[in-house]
Amino acid sequence: MNRFINNIINEVTTSADVVYLPSGFGDIKKRLETLARLKKDWNIEILERDYGYEVNFEGKLKVVVEREYFPVFCKNVLGCEKYVAPKMTVSLYEYLKESIDRRIIEVYEELREKLLSMLIEPPISYLDEDVFEWERVFGVKSYLTSPTVLLRLEKLEEDIEVLIGRIRGRYGNSIGEIEKIIDAIEDKRNLSFEFAGRNLIGTKIQSEYKGIELLFTGEVNFNWKLSEDIEMGDTDLLDQISGELKGVKVSKNKIYPIGGRFASGFFRELRDVVKEVIV
Repeated sequence: MNRFINNIINEVTTSADVVYLPSGFGDIKKRLETLARLKKDWNIEILERDYGYEVNFEGKLKVVVEREYFPVFCKNVLGCEKYVAPKMTVSLYEYLKESIDRRIIEVYEELREKLLSMLIEPPISYLDEDVFEWERVFGVKSYLTSPTVLLRLEKLEEDIEVLIGRIRGRYGNSIGEIEKIIDAIEDKRNLSFEFAGRNLIGTKIQSEYKGIELLFTGEVNFNWKLSEDIEMGDTDLLDQISGELKGVKVSKNKIYPIGGRFASGFFRELRDVVKEVIV
């Protein structure tokens, strides 16, 4: 069942009598929004009491109103300025609309936060750590754009805003569809059903060391699997040093880690090996 609907049911079944005060309208407003999400029109019964009035919304909500505040209650809450009958039907549509509008804003903000929080969750956090270490060891000449990556690690916030714009254009105000994406990210489920491309997030960093061109590529695909490799511009040099590198395999002009991720300290090891060979 949709999380949003579950919340509504819980709110309704646990609601208690509330007292109306013009200065404390917020609490009643939230309860009316809850009712409005269940249906637009409600039958109400207004009972006169010693203190004022009791307004009953089909047994789901009772509002106690002091006599002096009743005219204001009728106008601001019920939308009735001139005539109020003991039994009548009121429309809560405006509360529904306001509730939905606010929820749409909230769910997109939740999506934004969920996308940003991926940076601190494995395996993306592992990639972020490796990028930091690579840049510390070899520096950055430039970042290259990969057509297979949905989100660039170095431009994460910028790309998230672009992605949210695309999602908004596709789903608009469909809260349920946005919640599906949020749940998929939270549960680390395959996201290829939602986004085009081969990889969720990644980076390509072009560096240079001792005149040798280096390209580090790190990507996390839609199955949340991390892959990394290093491309070296000098294949002769790579052939010369390949036997000294541990925990990797070399194919043509690329270095691949065994297991998908380079071991801690490998970038420093590579730098030191290159440094020893090049005078």
